[in-house]
Amino acid sequence: MNPIMAVMAVLPLDFQGLMGVVKSRDVIASLWLMLKGMVGIFIVMLIIFAVVAILSKVTGKKKDEEQQDG
Repeated sequence: MNPIMAVMAVLPLDFQGLMGVVKSRDVIASLWLMLKGMVGIFIVMLIIFAVVAILSKVTGKKKDEEQQDG
């Protein structure tokens, strides 16, 4: 268990919401899940950026040579 989750699980920060009791450990767990999702999205964006950069370098040289010849 993560140390932050361990500390938050001990603290009595439960509150009554519209749908019922909300426990602090559930909120922390959902925030960790959201963090994992955001990191995953960021990694995918970096991969897409890298692929586009590589493809532009690979195909960009041929385009420059054609413009010089024409």
